Amino acid sequence: SGVLEALRAGDFFVTTGEVLIHSWGVKDGKMAADVEWTFPLATAEIVVDGKRTTLALADTGEFGRKRFEWPAADGRIHRLEVWDIAMNGAFTQPAWTGR
Repeated sequence: SGVLEALRAGDFFVTTGEVLIHSWGVKDGKMAADVEWTFPLATAEIVVDGKRTTLALADTGEFGRKRFEWPAADGRIHRLEVWDIAMNGAFTQPAWTGR
């Protein structure tokens, strides 16, 4: 089924429900994500080959949706986490980018 195919390919994210990652990816040296949230966001965590970079997202209000774009560090495996001020969050599965 389509659900099992997505799970096998790693094409899904985990969420508490208050933060949703509609899409994300790494391309042309940038990481982009379409994120929707209930409470104001606090941080995004970009994990590249196990190394974390924390980015403040304090300029967001409640009930928002935005496409974020950040420079992507060189690496082979990328992952994204987004957390709100109440520590609700969403995160992607590690993705092989082969960079």
